[in-house]
Amino acid sequence: MTRARFRVVMRPVARTEIAEAAGWYEEQKRGLGRELTREMRAAVARLQDNPFQYQTVDEEMRRMLLHDFPYGTSSRFTDPTS
Repeated sequence: MTRARFRVVMRPVARTEIAEAAGWYEEQKRGLGRELTREMRAAVARLQDNPFQYQTVDEEMRRMLLHDFPYGTSSRFTDPTS
């Protein structure tokens, strides 16, 4: 039986921040920006699989930190039927 994956919608401002951070890291060391992007994609995949495993910040918000970079995600989940 295959579990359903949650849909993750990333705000444009978040995409811009990630791209800027990846550019900065790439300037510091070749390949590091790509590593940040790869880790963020892996984080999104984990959110899609089970978003409820992460720390609750308030009633609707959850927080997940990246492993190798000083960044994280703040996620709000809504009922897709409403």
